[in-house]
Amino acid sequence: MADSQHAAFPPTRSTLVQLAADPDSPGWKAGWERFFRGYWAPLYAYLRRTGSDAQDAQDLLQDFFVRGLEGRVLASYDPARGRLRSFLLTCVTNHRRQAQRKERARPDRLPWLNAEGLPPLEASAASPLEAFDREWNLCLVEQALAAVREQLARKRDEVGAALLERWVLAREREDADAVAASLGLTRGALYTRATRLRNALSQETERRLRFLSGDPERLAAERDAVLRMFRERA
Repeated sequence: MADSQHAAFPPTRSTLVQLAADPDSPGWKAGWERFFRGYWAPLYAYLRRTGSDAQDAQDLLQDFFVRGLEGRVLASYDPARGRLRSFLLTCVTNHRRQAQRKERARPDRLPWLNAEGLPPLEASAASPLEAFDREWNLCLVEQALAAVREQLARKRDEVGAALLERWVLAREREDADAVAASLGLTRGALYTRATRLRNALSQETERRLRFLSGDPERLAAERDAVLRMFRERA
């Protein structure tokens, strides 16, 4: 699901909800578009799993995106009452129900809202809602990971990039001494650099979660749930 938008991130300390308070501001429009480009795929998958065909799901999400640009989506969202992704899922489901009551002209497709670039939907024993939660978190995982990889690439840190893949993200780790020797590190340096990489992933994850809700009471639990997925990702 990752694309070039995943590494980039709004240069603001405001949350998405705070930006929505002024839908005429450039910050809101840029923030909403960047957010939606990063997270429409789980919403699309949910619509497909609950009865919409590919064309209708994309049309519904494009309509929903435009409503969001106008500030009509998040106006009633209260972070204290639940997670942003749950609120958005309810809004999208209600939008589909309303759209089914009337015929809609198919809009010109936004170039980035194209399901052909997504992996095929996988059969899952989980409910559509459980699958949505997992895919939403996977989007966060891929975005945070893309940001850290981009940081390493900018620094031309080939050792850090190799350590990230071979050790930090590995499901089955190689022998620490062997990895350290192959990268020209001591065992202690390997552990130190691995800790820094984990911290970088945690920080990138937290930045995204804070932008989405800014709810400090929920932030730590959300972050920990996402971080557990780094070594589980497909």
